Amino acid sequence: MEPIALKIGTFNIRTTAVGSTGRLRWNRRRRIVESLIQRENPDILALQEVANRTHGIPHDIDQHQWLSKTFPELETVVGTVANERPSDNPILARSGRFRTLHRGYLAFSGDGSVKSGGISPQALRGEVQIQIRRRQAARHIRESFATWALLEDVEGQQTIAVYNLHLDARSPSLRRRSVELVIRTIEHLGHTEVPLVVLGDFNSFRGSPPERALTGLGLEPVMGANRRGTYHFGLGVTLWPRIDHVLVSQKLRVLDGYIERHNHEGVYPSDHYPVFAEVAQHTADSPADSSED
Repeated sequence: MEPIALKIGTFNIRTTAVGSTGRLRWNRRRRIVESLIQRENPDILALQEVANRTHGIPHDIDQHQWLSKTFPELETVVGTVANERPSDNPILARSGRFRTLHRGYLAFSGDGSVKSGGISPQALRGEVQIQIRRRQAARHIRESFATWALLEDVEGQQTIAVYNLHLDARSPSLRRRSVELVIRTIEHLGHTEVPLVVLGDFNSFRGSPPERALTGLGLEPVMGANRRGTYHFGLGVTLWPRIDHVLVSQKLRVLDGYIERHNHEGVYPSDHYPVFAEVAQHTADSPADSSED
């Protein structure tokens, strides 16, 4: 029997803490975000920069509340408590299809400290301080995150581990070290033994140290090499290769992978394009394949 397909996506929704005017004002683009998610209809969605406070911006509810109200079919399986770590970096999964078996997070601060949930510091070998070469920090983001959830897919009768990364925008050394700790977490929790997805805003290009480290773990990108970017300033202008990625283990077969470039009359849902993929459990008679964008 053909395995049931699973649609997954990553999307930096852009915090409402900045960009309170112009094209990226939340009140102007939230309808477009709603249309985007409804149209793509993902089974699992990893989000970054979800703001949990109004920050003085004139809208009646914050993004965390708005997501819960607008998409009741998507349950927040990690990052569930607004205003508390790691609600900035939630993973949403289709309600009724998935049951959460385990979840956790790593929070990387600009000063090199690491906080964790769902895994003990001893499992990380007690390394809670990192030597960082960090340039000026993005003022609206004090921490970068990795969140994860081990999900039982009732419909597909499989277990899948999903890691949502939002790596530091300013420090290559912090990005590299953060991914080392993510890989250590994956290995310690045994998540290489199940279908594994690592996705998110890496703030790193294809072939960069973080992505190479993940491919060294046996993960493969859902799209082939290209220079079409995902960060576009809210203007649709991409100056660099993509920094938002979806990688999957060899236990998953890639059916499709693409960057979604929707806009409405020149207004974009964010300053990042989301990346989506359709995957199925890999079988011997259906070899994995990577899609080109």
